[in-house]
Amino acid sequence: MILGKVAIAIGLILLVLEDEIAKNQAARERERRARLELEAYSRPLLTARSLEEFDRDSGKICATIASHSRFGKAVLVVRTPSGEFTVAGAAGMDGATVGALDALVHRIGPQLEEQLSPPDPADRLPSLTPDSNVLDLDLTPWLTPGDDLERLRLTRLGVLPLLSPEKSVEGALFLTGLRNPQDPLRADDLLPVESLAGRLQSARSLALLLGKLIDSERFAGVGQLATRLAQQLNNPLTVILGYAALLEEAASSPSGQQEAEAILAEARRMKNMLERIALISRPTAEVSATYSIPELMADMEQMHRIDFLRFAIDFRLSVTPEVPRNVVGNAHNIRQVLMHLMQFSIESVQHLGANEPREVRLEASVNKGNVRILAGHSGRPFAHPARVFDSLTGGALGADVAGIGLSLSAAIVREHRGRISAINRPNGAAVLVELPVD
Repeated sequence: MILGKVAIAIGLILLVLEDEIAKNQAARERERRARLELEAYSRPLLTARSLEEFDRDSGKICATIASHSRFGKAVLVVRTPSGEFTVAGAAGMDGATVGALDALVHRIGPQLEEQLSPPDPADRLPSLTPDSNVLDLDLTPWLTPGDDLERLRLTRLGVLPLLSPEKSVEGALFLTGLRNPQDPLRADDLLPVESLAGRLQSARSLALLLGKLIDSERFAGVGQLATRLAQQLNNPLTVILGYAALLEEAASSPSGQQEAEAILAEARRMKNMLERIALISRPTAEVSATYSIPELMADMEQMHRIDFLRFAIDFRLSVTPEVPRNVVGNAHNIRQVLMHLMQFSIESVQHLGANEPREVRLEASVNKGNVRILAGHSGRPFAHPARVFDSLTGGALGADVAGIGLSLSAAIVREHRGRISAINRPNGAAVLVELPVD
């Protein structure tokens, strides 16, 4: 009996030891996998110097996550300059799934932001695992009957919000396709990808700051060059105007007078362009006052109504109720910005074919303490969005007046401590102006 009890005790001890050994092996395997995952994420993936470069590298980042994490599918969603959400990169998914997910985040942008960063912390989405920042997002409430995502059986995702220091949602990392579902997901399985999400947001914020710095330096250099060019060309142009006036007075035939008038007209046009170029870098000394953005935008609609009718343009004006009516700034200069944006949009669509839609839209909203004014059109997209506001490139469509107007608009927006950017959209292009409400 004693030997039997000893044998039973030894058997129980062996069972416990085997269980502990198995647990230790599993823990070492998880530790090894986490170390390899962290090493993969520490490689130089986040070296973008602009938002465009960051978005281009998003596919590589998602591929790294899909190769080393517990999830075989990863999607990176970012906020565009126009405030919408879009899929920047994906891995492990086919094109149909990525397209359906991109269409969904476009459609539910505000609701998605509210879900990922609710005003009340009690409304926060549940986590995939306890003590984890990866949220369990159910897409079912947003799916329409016959939605592609429902047909593809993608109705639930793990999501890591990319939050700015102000706690606004700048993007999100979607995770799905859990490997080894029989192995329960633990919080330490998610730590590496959570660390990567924090680095992603920091890298994107740094890319945004670098982009602003590069724009500022480029605009300053272009402004100095424009001023010097205007000064150098102004003197010979004055001589041309003087001699053209003398030719007009001395002309003895109607044809001679017409030729002199043509020289005068073109010289005056060139002088006007040089004056506008000089304004790009010349600071204004006008006193600031309060003005109403909705009223200025309504004036733009009335001012260009004839152009809309003449060129059969479908104009859409949208102003959200929270847009303030007492913004401090130079009302005359802001009006000039809106006029240049409207002129550029109209010129971009007036030469489209009869079967092509001619649409111009002017929108205003408030986001994170800034008034966002978007002037869009259904014309050709920008070939080089980063060079649209360079005063010497002649605009994106070769229109001299419109190109100088956009450069002058950029100078005015910078004086108001704002930001201006050119963006391409699926159905055309747009210029986005952000002005601080104070």
